[in-house]
Parts: sequence; C-alpha cells; structure tokens
Amino acid sequence: MRQCYLKGRYNRARYVDTYGLLSPTFTPGELYVQSPDVLRTIQSAFSELMGLYPPGTDVLTDSWKTSLALATIPSMPFTVRDADKILATLENSALPEAFEAIPVVNYEEGNLNNDANDSGCPAAWQNFLVTRELDETYADWAYVFDSVRVPVAIAMNLDPLETQDDSIYVLQEYVDTLTSKRFDGHTDFKWTFTRHQEEMFDLVKPVQLGFAFTEPLRTLSASKILRKPLAILDYKVKRKLGTTGELSNLDQQRLFMYVAHDTQELNVLWWLKPSNREIPEPTEFASMISFELFSSAECLAAAPSTECFAVELRANGKVLEFEGVCRDKGLCTYPEFMTYIGSIYYSGPHADDLELAC
Repeated sequence: MRQCYLKGRYNRARYVDTYGLLSPTFTPGELYVQSPDVLRTIQSAFSELMGLYPPGTDVLTDSWKTSLALATIPSMPFTVRDADKILATLENSALPEAFEAIPVVNYEEGNLNNDANDSGCPAAWQNFLVTRELDETYADWAYVFDSVRVPVAIAMNLDPLETQDDSIYVLQEYVDTLTSKRFDGHTDFKWTFTRHQEEMFDLVKPVQLGFAFTEPLRTLSASKILRKPLAILDYKVKRKLGTTGELSNLDQQRLFMYVAHDTQELNVLWWLKPSNREIPEPTEFASMISFELFSSAECLAAAPSTECFAVELRANGKVLEFEGVCRDKGLCTYPEFMTYIGSIYYSGPHADDLELAC
C-alpha cells in the first residue's frame, strides 16, 4: 500500500504539478481506473489514488505535508524502492496518518470485458495455470532455482531436504514472501545467500511468471490488455486533427489507469521488447508501465498530421527505448509507434475479436 501511495505521489508530481495534465483536485471524467476483482489490487488502486489526490490543503497535517514533499521531479528524497527511508518516515503505517483502506468485499466475476483481470483472457490464463506448475517449463533456467533452494528453505525455517522436491511455483511463493519481509525490514529469518545466490533469487519471480506464458498466448493477452488504451490514443489523435466528429466521454479523459498484477505488467513488458531492457530481469513490487502521448502545437499549426504526435513509454519512471524502430529511440512518432504495435499485435485466429480469441 505504501509503495502504491508513493507511486500516486510521483504521478501527481508529473501529471499535475509538472505537465498540468490533470486538475489539482479530483475532477470526474478526467481519470478512469480499472482493477481486477481481487482485494489486493483494489487496495493498491485505492492507495495510489490517495497519493494522486491527497486530502485538501486546508486540512493537511504535518505528516501529510511531509508526504506531499516526498515525490517531486526530477529528484525525490526517497523513491518507491527506498525501504529504509520509507520505514523511517511512515514507521509501521501503510499510509500517512495511519490511514487504512476500507475493506472491500468482492468476488471473481470473470468478465471478458475486464482486460485488467487475470480471467480477462481465459485461454491465456488457464494455460498459464497449468504451465507454471510444470518444472519442464523452466528447463533452460533450472540453475536459477537450484542455486537458491537451500538458502530459501533456511530463510523460511524449513528443512531443505523436505523442500527440495517442491515445485518451482511453490519456490516462487517462498521468494515472494521473503522479498516482502526484506523490504518491510523484518529480521525474523536467517539470510545465508551469497552474492551470486542473491542475483539468482531476484530472477526467480520473473522467470517463473514470464516463461509460464507461452506464445502466442502472451501476445494475445498483452494485446487484449492494451486494446482500450490504444483505442483511446487513436481517438485523441483523431480528435486533435479533426478527422473524427464523434464526441464521447473520452474528450475529458486525461489518464487511463489499470491497477493489476505483476503477471500482467511483466508480460506486457516482455511483449513490447524494449531494446534497453533485458529479459528476464528482476521485477519489483508496485511496478508501472506508462504510455504518454505528446503533441507539438507548432507542428499542428503549420502542417497538421499524425507526425505531430509522439509516444513515450516508461517503466518505473525510466524511458523505454526502441532502437531500430523509432528515429529517436526513446520517443517514437505516433506513426512509428503504431506501426511497431501493429507488427507485434496479436494476428492469430479471431484477431478481429479478441474476446472470442481469448
């Protein structure tokens, strides 16, 4: 919750304070948020919105004022990843002033229209649930898991002999628990990892989550996740150029946000294949991929066309590069971006109806 809150603070600094994209106070219609029907992602969305739209300035306490100063651009006193400073400032509270999320009772609906949900693409998700349990899925990466089995068992206070036959999925669950404990400053476990084993420890989660999605199901799932954001980008460009007379609630919308699982985030990143990221690489809690659309007022005034627009992609605040795809590898023109997306977008059976394909 605290990491998602700080991510919201970062987004406020970027989209309210720096660019003025969003109004300083919440304005219905400017923001659309969607989460899977799972309690932890709903809590994550709630926490991020607390950072994006904190209490009004007329009722701010000293603690809230401090938290508002924590996420500034270009530098931040601490980041979402700086556990020591987060703990020093917030201590045992998830949010400033010990604010707590309201419990949300929910149930799995399995709605195909919910692209942020695991079950939003049943074909990909059911295949993932099977392949993640099979050690042969990770045959080429067995050394990663073998190198950490013993120190993970020791840290979890388990007998290494009794856990040596645990599936890779179970091992990943242990790693997830230890990662959370380490970040939150817990010391109730024995850490015996060598530097090499720590490097392998950081790869367990991305390898397990990433390679369990097989092609073309990863492409199908990622395409479905991004179909609505991509349609919004297209609408925004056309409205700016005056090539569509259609009016919709998208005219006021400024930020479209999915708050989902690391499974979706990681596999969308793998699908995008940025040239400045390695696959696999360590994953982090509260990660974020952003697609930002820019326009040039001068270009639109002189010779309006889709070349007047550009798209920048970021992962946890760092620009994603697409060398050989875009003239400026860190900032693609809109035509370059859409051509690349078209080349990697799902094109298999029922490509014109992704819900049916799923």
